[in-house]
Amino acid sequence: MGRIHDEVKNGHLRNHPEELDWIKRFQSAFDITWAHRRRAHGSDYSVYFLKPEPATEETFGINREVLLVYSPYDKLEARTLQSIEQFMNDDPARGRVDRLFAILVSNDSDVERWISEYSSTNESRTTVGFVANDLVASGSNAWYVRNRVATQLFARNLFDYRLPLEKDTYFFGRSALLHSFMDSVKNGENRGVFGLRKTGKTSFLYKLMRDLAAQQNVVTLFYDCKSTSIRQRTSSELLRKIAEDLSEVIGVRYPLPSDDRFLSEALAKLIKQIPDHKKVAIIFDEVEYISYFSRLRTHSQNSTVAARAMADRKTVGHRS
Repeated sequence: MGRIHDEVKNGHLRNHPEELDWIKRFQSAFDITWAHRRRAHGSDYSVYFLKPEPATEETFGINREVLLVYSPYDKLEARTLQSIEQFMNDDPARGRVDRLFAILVSNDSDVERWISEYSSTNESRTTVGFVANDLVASGSNAWYVRNRVATQLFARNLFDYRLPLEKDTYFFGRSALLHSFMDSVKNGENRGVFGLRKTGKTSFLYKLMRDLAAQQNVVTLFYDCKSTSIRQRTSSELLRKIAEDLSEVIGVRYPLPSDDRFLSEALAKLIKQIPDHKKVAIIFDEVEYISYFSRLRTHSQNSTVAARAMADRKTVGHRS
């Protein structure tokens, strides 16, 4: 049986005694170690830290404390989940609580369905929802909290993603490969990523782009070659776009020739204008769509930027 720490009893719960009736239900699986009133996105919430008991830790694989947010409003809104994200990244939660799992207690009786619908269209961590009144009504049922966590936590497959990950929430692993690509950027090397469909190649490129963006001397250009705006361009049109984009990101104005025959030469000269202290990474995702092998080619003059690329290849080009 978990316990509520004295600083929580004598601090937050003394100011908000109405929350004691439902927060004590979590003692069947957790210690309540910290609590405070927080404001985010124009709303007030109660934020708790729950430390899993050994049995809970073993059952659910939770090694850190869990963030619990109480929304005292009758209806949930998107800003509630946005507030959880903010609390997760602020002190003292940052580095202390589990980043893949959170608990939301609400007065909204439809909290579970609302979270399910929100999560289906937004990349968010696994959030287990509880109705405050149901917690109170659970009485002495020591398994109520654990069963609810198990039902919602294991109902969602963290690996079941139909679309690439655009945030770091669920991106993990592949650190060695990522560091290898980061080193290639520093050394001005070209790299390619090959793999079967739905194995995470695009998610990896998004992660690479985010990490490169954090480097002060690196800028990136990312091209989704599957998009019609890219794959329907001719080789000259795509070269012109890359040259224009490159000119913008490096802050160098360079006149491009009106005659497309001289675009390659102009792009080469523009690359030489990149300052020595700066590196540019040009990333092509789904590069096969602009290759000679593309089945969706809609014009005879297909792009030669990635001509004769292997099927389903991702490429990253750099200039040191």
